Amino acid sequence: MEIRNWQNSIKDIASYPSGVKNVNESIMANAVNAANYDLLALIKSGQNVIEIGCGSDSWLRNNLPKDVSWDGIDVFDTDSRGRKCIATKLGSVHEIPFSNDNFDWVLANQSMEHWFEYGVQMKDALSEIARVLREGGQAHLNFPFYLHGHPFFVQGNLKSILTLIDKDIWNIVDIIAYKDSEEQDYLGWRRCGFPDKYVQRFDKTNSSFVVNLVLEKISSKKDAHPENPDTRDLNIKPHISSFRMALTHGIYVLVWKIFRKLVKGKSGGQ
Repeated sequence: MEIRNWQNSIKDIASYPSGVKNVNESIMANAVNAANYDLLALIKSGQNVIEIGCGSDSWLRNNLPKDVSWDGIDVFDTDSRGRKCIATKLGSVHEIPFSNDNFDWVLANQSMEHWFEYGVQMKDALSEIARVLREGGQAHLNFPFYLHGHPFFVQGNLKSILTLIDKDIWNIVDIIAYKDSEEQDYLGWRRCGFPDKYVQRFDKTNSSFVVNLVLEKISSKKDAHPENPDTRDLNIKPHISSFRMALTHGIYVLVWKIFRKLVKGKSGGQ
């Protein structure tokens, strides 16, 4: 696969160790492992990590040294496949159930593009992530481009995503795209029910890929919370309907997804 018209860092999954690239996994899954591998190399003894949307498994948690503390949050106990969530606490990125300046590292694997589905604004979520990070700590937020989720991500609209980053709180350390020179281009948006014309009118992309946004917290001046986050009631907003999710992309995509469902028997999901 190749990544065209990308003005930031690019890393090749093919150059990573065999424990990172798994031939039985998809390009996207291996890219997430590569991003986690890069983070693992930065974490030092005695530090702590929180993983946002950790789900039922975590490559990073499974590979961390024993002297590094890991916490995870997610919005469910059990996933759609019946697998038990490994989260140490139930919680949302809108209200992370930990105190201010608590973590050295924040990780979110393929989570950011879905925050809007729970009524969470990206700018608010980034502010909440900053709150639980210590000054000088980093957030590693990886997400797919040209695949699924919020329109910014399906359209590969990096410019709009970056405008949501508060420059008084964050310094952008790196923006990394992961390719795999040993694999064919991956038109993943088709599997997720998006027509080529919708995706490629924004950018003539030839492949879906994963991006890792690395942010460093440079100030604690805006850290605040009205009550102790460890003791407040859990407040998780309900997931929006598939209809509303499709409608965020416009009438054209909504009609396309309905057509796939009625005529082809496909829901347009992952």
